[in-house]
Amino acid sequence: MMHLIDVHLVHFYLWDYETFHPSPRGFGILGANGAGKTSFGDAVQVAWVGGNDRYLHFNAQSVQKDARSLRDYGLGMIRSGQGDHTVISRKRDEGLTYITLVFRSDQNPANVVSAGICFHSRISEKNHDTLGLYVLPGVHLSLDQHLEKVGSDAYRPMPWELFDAQARQLAARAGRTPTLTAKAKVYVEELMHNLQHPGQPINTDTFLRAFSHSVKLKHVDSVGEFLRGYLVEAKAIEKQGTLLHMQSLRELQVQIAEVKQQIVELALIDKCYKKLASHLRTKCTAEAVRGQLQYESHSSTLDSLQGDIDKVGESIRTQAARLDILQNKLPQLKETYEQLLAAFNTDPDVLKSSQAARVHEAKLRAVGLLFREIERLQLLVRGSLAALHVAWENGSQKEAKAVADLLKQWDARAEQGEAAGLDDINHVLPLLTTAGEQLSRHISAQARRVAEAKTNFDAVTGKISASQRGFHVSDDGAATAMLALERAGISTQPVGSLVSVTAPDWRRAIESFLKRNRFSIVVDPGREQDAMRIMRKENIREVTVVVPSHVSDWIGRKPHTESVAALVDGTHPVALAYVRQLLGSLRQVETEEDLERHSRSLTRDGMLSANGGTKGIRLIPEAECMLGRKLSNEDKAGLQAALITATDTRATAQQQLNLLKAADEQIRATVRDVSLERFARALNDYQTAKADADASKPIQTEKVSEHLVALKERMDKAKNALKDAETEVEKLLPDLGGDRQKHQDLLRRHEDTQKLIDTSKSLLDEIRQRVDYDDADFVKLYSHCFDVISADSDTGPADVMILLERQIKGADSRIGGADREATMAFADFINPRSMVLQEERSDWRKAAVWVANRIEMLQGSTLGKYEEEAADARAAAEAAFQADVKFKIREACAEVKNRISDLNRILTSSPAFTGGEKYEFVFTPSPAHEALFKAIMDQTLDFQPGTMFANPEMQKEVSRLLDNCQSGLDKNNNPFEDYRLFYNFDLSILVDGKKVDSLSNRMGVASNGEHRVPFYVIAGAALANAYRIKDPATHQGVGIMILDEAFYGIDAQNSFATMEFLNSLGLQVILAGPDTDAGKLAPMMEAYYELIRPNNGTDVFLEYIVVKEPTHQKFLSDMPERNPELVGHAVAQLSLSIP
Repeated sequence: MMHLIDVHLVHFYLWDYETFHPSPRGFGILGANGAGKTSFGDAVQVAWVGGNDRYLHFNAQSVQKDARSLRDYGLGMIRSGQGDHTVISRKRDEGLTYITLVFRSDQNPANVVSAGICFHSRISEKNHDTLGLYVLPGVHLSLDQHLEKVGSDAYRPMPWELFDAQARQLAARAGRTPTLTAKAKVYVEELMHNLQHPGQPINTDTFLRAFSHSVKLKHVDSVGEFLRGYLVEAKAIEKQGTLLHMQSLRELQVQIAEVKQQIVELALIDKCYKKLASHLRTKCTAEAVRGQLQYESHSSTLDSLQGDIDKVGESIRTQAARLDILQNKLPQLKETYEQLLAAFNTDPDVLKSSQAARVHEAKLRAVGLLFREIERLQLLVRGSLAALHVAWENGSQKEAKAVADLLKQWDARAEQGEAAGLDDINHVLPLLTTAGEQLSRHISAQARRVAEAKTNFDAVTGKISASQRGFHVSDDGAATAMLALERAGISTQPVGSLVSVTAPDWRRAIESFLKRNRFSIVVDPGREQDAMRIMRKENIREVTVVVPSHVSDWIGRKPHTESVAALVDGTHPVALAYVRQLLGSLRQVETEEDLERHSRSLTRDGMLSANGGTKGIRLIPEAECMLGRKLSNEDKAGLQAALITATDTRATAQQQLNLLKAADEQIRATVRDVSLERFARALNDYQTAKADADASKPIQTEKVSEHLVALKERMDKAKNALKDAETEVEKLLPDLGGDRQKHQDLLRRHEDTQKLIDTSKSLLDEIRQRVDYDDADFVKLYSHCFDVISADSDTGPADVMILLERQIKGADSRIGGADREATMAFADFINPRSMVLQEERSDWRKAAVWVANRIEMLQGSTLGKYEEEAADARAAAEAAFQADVKFKIREACAEVKNRISDLNRILTSSPAFTGGEKYEFVFTPSPAHEALFKAIMDQTLDFQPGTMFANPEMQKEVSRLLDNCQSGLDKNNNPFEDYRLFYNFDLSILVDGKKVDSLSNRMGVASNGEHRVPFYVIAGAALANAYRIKDPATHQGVGIMILDEAFYGIDAQNSFATMEFLNSLGLQVILAGPDTDAGKLAPMMEAYYELIRPNNGTDVFLEYIVVKEPTHQKFLSDMPERNPELVGHAVAQLSLSIP
């Protein structure tokens, strides 16, 4: 057997350099708590498993969690106290540690192996650094071969490089090949290879698990699993033939399920596309009806305007002709009147009363002049009221009605030639003053509306201008800026049309991150400053002009493949560099762990890590995404409709502003010129002069001659004719001028309306050419609109237009959701299946056609053929199961029986424990798989086709387990994966050959010793199995077992019996225990070290004690179980002492 004979420690724990000499049968380390007894076992652990943290359990039996590490051991760290009162001291600030184990064969002393680990530790570093692991067959390393001399009598650890070279040299001298590595797995495999029994290779995974569990026995939770895993070896069952057939069956089943699943998924996608198409038809139909109504409205307006033009034109022609006649007739009328006036004035009868008449006429003329002043003031008031009435027609109905009523009163008074009273003036002037103040506010508000209408008009014009060059611009600010720059002769391009997102499912997250930067613009090279100057002058805000020199570092630069910038591409180098620079080092991630790991990262659903934190950004709707978006017919039609609306809005707003300003100017003039005092003065002057004129009227005292009466009548008639002609001319001139202005306005409105008709007709034609247009739907909705108007007298075309606009907006909002739903569903279908379908990804209509064709193809596939092939594959799998799986499992189960029998023979020969207890491994069929187990073990079913699976439930169970073998599902409960699951394992507790209990029942209820001893038995058996110890007497391999706090809580007799059992298995047991247990442990050891650490300092002293054979026999002589006569003597003595 290969025994551990030397353990060399250099710079480990409190030992600077020390060698321990374990004895073959029973070796221990005893000492007080803190003396370092556990540290020796930990050192052997480290070298035994190659420093692999996964299998290291320092101070494994401590009731408290131990924080020891290899670095701590290398520095000689000592912890005293607990919690906040912990005190840490250390032996050294830097350590170069060697742990070397030396093994030697009992049968062949020349067969030696040295193996170990070298690691470096510093107080300034948190972890140790493993420099190397070494396995040196044929080399017996001594302690001094780990050291180099310093001065005359001082030593220090040999540098690893020198040790490495020395080890290779020593192995070469021995004619053996050394292994020096940094990998623990390689080290353990080589170590076990050199220490195993010839022809019985040690499974390193089994060894490491068994050794790990033996070190921490108290952590064994399940007796059955422990026994299953470590007493009986796993044996691979050949399932390949069966699994190949099952794989064919599974592939067919998966293919069938995939076809059916695709049909289900595609049907849902098809439903989404049909819903989207329905919403688009609804929108298109509403837009067509709206366009038709707009076209009809504009046509009606045009007809009305044409009628007004004809009417006003005819009026102009009539008035012009009449004016020509009057203007030609006036000189003749004037000449006739002047001749008659001269004849009358020279008449002798007239000359007699002419002086009085002239005075009277002079006073009447004065009265007329004074009345004209009153008329002028009244005309100002009437003009203000008229202007105010027009301006407020679109405002408050109450205010407009009050002004209209007042205007009627003043117009009626003027027509009757009456002067207003002071009460009338006193009433109207405050009203005009207040109205003037209100008009100022209305003018300011309306000016803002005009500015907004102009801004909106410019934005729409800019969008249309961009669309004519093939660009899609959705932002008003960007469109306005582009229009202003284009008017200045600077060519522009929107960034959003120059770049695109290559991964559609990332588009919303990327564009939501970029926000308004998507609307930035690129101008002609070298015109950036000109563009800035114009935008500054026009006060255009929140629009970025890309400056090439600012993004020069990113031009031509290829981003990291995992960055978000790598998802953006484009043909314009400046625009592409601009967007990639904005994205910067932003990383593509998926999980919360990734978001925490990367300080600048983004997920496709909009989770953003940046600026020291993580948040979810609000994702814009799919319909608002614009990077790389192509201009559609719907977009163009929408822009034409927006232009019509913007033009009407701007014209209406400007007209209303002009009316308000005109009213304001009129009222200001009136308030400035008309006052109560001024009107009162004019009225008083008029009334006084009129009274005086009436008093000066000449009295006719003499009879007027018939000649004079006739002359007077002719003169008055001529005068009236002249006056009537002059009055008619005075009236015709302003009326003719007004009609001519009105005619010009009507012609302009006629031209504008014709443009609107042309635009409406073009838009309507475009809508009717769309794929979504349906003439039947149009007729139905158009008829419905007229029914709505006819049904309710209060409902007019304007109300119907509002209803249509709501219908369009509602459809728009639903289109966005339906589009996103369909696009995501389509992507979720094709992405996992690695379908490219580039055109279908970017065109939902092509995708819808593809989906419909795919459904038709799949529904027409030969599912029946697949199912027939699946049945054949199932039959072949059953046949393979009969031939391959069944007999292999039966053979393996027979080996289980033999293995347990062999282990039980060992247990039978072991001494009895407390109460005469002995142990026996038992295994019984697991109820979970008992039916299948019986069917497999039943030899009467061999070579009987159909009998194995005559029971449908049995066939179903076999298929399920084989399916799970393929899928890996429930692997820990599948006997085809691990045939040992056919059994439940336990340890029976026997007294006098009869079972009194089982270990699984005793767990948690028995005393410490009663349930700990069996685990020592189990652990020993597991290790013996792992080391492949068949016969301890002839075993030539290794068999180390480490017991920390050995046999704690177990009485001396059971401890000794357990130790004898472990020795009988061929294990070399290394014990560690307190010095207070020396009396219990000494009888089972050949030699041990007693450790002493004076004053709990950093020095440890050793005393090597050999238990010689006479002493050993004396220990044994005191054990009642081994010397039954001692009990008899004791009873006899007690009997004699009783009186």
